[in-house]
Order: sequence, then structure tokens, then C-alpha cells
Amino acid sequence: MASAHAVSPVLPPELEQVIFEVTALSWPRLIPRLMLVAWRVKAWVEPLLYRTIIVGSHLDVLRDKPGSETRPFPIPCQSLLSLVHSSESLRLHDSVRNFYMAHEDPDEEAAIFAACTGIENLWLSAGTSLVVSELQFDRPLKRLHATLEVIFGSSSSPAINLTHPVFASLTHLEIFNFPADGVDLRVWTPLRNLLYLTHLAFDDERYLPICGALFPGWIRLRVLVILFETEENRNADLFAQYKVPELVDEPRIVLMVCSEYLEDWIKGAHTGRDDFWEQAERHIARRKSGKVDPRECYVPYSDGSE
Repeated sequence: MASAHAVSPVLPPELEQVIFEVTALSWPRLIPRLMLVAWRVKAWVEPLLYRTIIVGSHLDVLRDKPGSETRPFPIPCQSLLSLVHSSESLRLHDSVRNFYMAHEDPDEEAAIFAACTGIENLWLSAGTSLVVSELQFDRPLKRLHATLEVIFGSSSSPAINLTHPVFASLTHLEIFNFPADGVDLRVWTPLRNLLYLTHLAFDDERYLPICGALFPGWIRLRVLVILFETEENRNADLFAQYKVPELVDEPRIVLMVCSEYLEDWIKGAHTGRDDFWEQAERHIARRKSGKVDPRECYVPYSDGSE
């Protein structure tokens, strides 16, 4: 018979912390409830509540999506601003690593971003007033998704400076639009000198001639994606149209349709799986292994529901 004084088993604090953190990362919507378990648990999981911040008009849509419990906890903009202007704002600096901004109030944007300078993964809409090259980052920026105007303040070639320090630590770069005055090879050649850049995406097929010029000898680049919003926009004869036959046998280039940008970004930021980057990586691996035609550069985008 068990003793009345038997002690309940107690997990080591280190293991307990791992369990709560894994639970919080797997089901972010549970974090507010987990914070109520104990003070120590609150200290462990609260930073994960702010790990991925989405600012914009998409929160209601996210709440209604299937599987929403596994998505980042939606924090309304006004709640976020209240935190920014409180004595607890340091939590954002220490916690926010993934930041999606689709907001168009300059003052609010500036206030929120000023409190989130520990960002590593940044997605900015075309309507933002922020200019990446003018921002301060307290941690090396690893992933950047934006228009040329948002990155440099202008989409004209004289404004494009790929030697800016913000690019030095990038591993993934997606550019949404095409330069207003066309592409100048001298302006884009510095991409090849970025030591950590392994993944590059352009949301405009007109970059293909530059890709053809840059690829030879660009050993560090592992993935180049040309993105289209709809299947109708994709042209099967792009390489012939833009006179880049050298890309036909280049296994690292992938053509892909991706219309759900927010959903895709969340997958990459939150789980690191099944976003367009990883889907491109898998297709490139299949081409190199001979599992698909080495010249098959188009890969249908998967939303991960199958």
C-alpha cells in the first residue's frame, strides 16, 4: 500500500522547460493559458508569444483558417501598440524574431518597429512607410521580403545598393518588383559577393537575363525562384523569350506559383517547413538525383493540405 507521505514525481526544471517550450511552439494559441500554470512557466513561454508578429488586416482571416491553433497567436495592432508604449516593451526587443508588416500608418509602423529591432526574418508590404536601409537592426537580418522601394527608398538603379550592411548577413532574399529603369548588371553583380546568401527569389520574370548573367561561377547560391501569382501568368517558354538558354540546364532555378504569401511566410517563419523555399529545395534535389526530368524547372506549389 502506498505511503501517505509518498512524494509525487518531480521533473528536472530543465526538462520541464523543454516540454513547455515545445508545446508553446507547436500550439502558439495555447501560450496565454500556459502562462497561467506557474510563474516559471510564464517566464519560459511568454517570449514565444511574441516570436512571430503579424501587423495588418489579416488577423481575422487567420483566425478562421483550418488548423489556426498551430499558427502564431494573433495580437491586434492596438494591443501591440499598448505594449510598445508600456514599461514592458523590452519583451518585444528580446522576443520578436519574425515580423510581417502589412500596415499603412507611418507613426504606428515606426513605433512598433522601433521596439522590435531583434528581428531576423522581415516581410514588408509595398504600402509601408518603412525603408529597410534606414532601419536599425540589433541582430543580423537573415531573411528579407520586400519591394525595391521599401528596401532602398526608390526602385531606380541609382538607389539600389546591394553592398549596404543590411545585406551582409542575409541568407534568403525575395524582391517583389522590377526596377523602374530596368536592370543594370553592374548594380546587381554585388549579389554574388554576399557571403551568406543561398536563396534568392524574384517576383518578376524580367529578372531572368540578370540571372543568366550572374549564375556562372555563383557557387554559394543554392536556390533561385521566379514566383508568379497565378498559373495564367506563367509562360512555359520563358527561357527562350528572354534569350537565356544557359538556364535550361541550370538545376538551381525553379519557377513556381505562390498566391498565398502570408500563409507561405507563416509556414517558413513558424515551422521552417513547406514554404516556397523548402518546396524549391526539394524539387532541385529531385532534379539533381534524376527523379524528375533535369530540365523540369516548374514545380506546382503545395499548400501542405495533401
